[in-house]
Amino acid sequence: MATIRKRHNRYQAQVRIGLHSISASFDTRPEARAWAAGEEAKILSARKTHDCYKPSNMAVVKKPAPTN
Repeated sequence: MATIRKRHNRYQAQVRIGLHSISASFDTRPEARAWAAGEEAKILSARKTHDCYKPSNMAVVKKPAPTN
């Protein structure tokens, strides 16, 4: 879930889902909301496909398939 708050004339967006937590600061509230929505989607998508989530400045890495 995303939280947007005003700090020192900027907006801080924080996304926390399960063990994943990431935040960033923006000049406008719409920029913060757009970033937060994108990061939430990436985290949820990675959880559904069992990928390892990495923040937007890193790549999503596939986990190896389990062997029986």
